[in-house]
Parts: sequence; C-alpha cells; structure tokens
Amino acid sequence: MDLFNALKFIHISTVSISLILFISRALLLFSQSPRLQQPVLRILPHINDTILLVSAISMLVTAELIPSGENIWLLAKIIAMVVYILLGMILFKSAKSILAKQLVFVLALIIYSYIIHTAIYKTINPLIY
Repeated sequence: MDLFNALKFIHISTVSISLILFISRALLLFSQSPRLQQPVLRILPHINDTILLVSAISMLVTAELIPSGENIWLLAKIIAMVVYILLGMILFKSAKSILAKQLVFVLALIIYSYIIHTAIYKTINPLIY
C-alpha cells in the first residue's frame, strides 16, 4: 500500500469514527445523560478529529493538490468542515433549548452529508451523482 492510500484509509476511518462519536454524544446530550461528561467522551473526539485533519492535510501534500481551480471542491469541503465544527460547538456548548439543539444537530448532519458527497463526487453541487 502506498503512502497516499494509507493516508486515505486513515482519513476515511477517522471520518467514520467522527460521525459515530458525534451522533453518540448528541444522543447522550438529548437524553441528558451524565455519561456525556466522561473524560473519554470529552477527549476522544478531539484526538480523532486531529488525526482526521492531519491525514487530510497529508493527503493534499502527498497528491500535490491545491484547493482552487479544478479542485474547487476541496475548498468547498474545507469550508463545509469549518461550518460542521462550528455547529458542533453550538450544539454542545451554546444551544439552550432542546429545539435549538435538535435543529443544530440536523443541520450538522446535513453539512456532514455534503462533505461526504463532495469528497466522493468531487463537485460542489450537491445534486450531482
């Protein structure tokens, strides 16, 4: 397995783990479970997301890709990722009402889906398959 494919495997794995952790933590939040405050659930998502980000940057460097021009989908993916992170911060730190939390959760999942779609189809248009 070459370096790029190894990085891609790590990246896809951490993307999947990130979603599992996000949904798990959100469900604990909605159920007001004290388990949400366990150190592993507070630290593990940050460790995983750091590995995810490092693998993404490493793939860009390895493949010599620049997020512009014909690779504009990369820029869209990066912007969407920032929005996803901000929504996660709002969900777990700022949103007060259950309705606001649910809305932010759904929006975050929509953005996550857009990121995946953009990565697979390499387009900024979410309607292209």
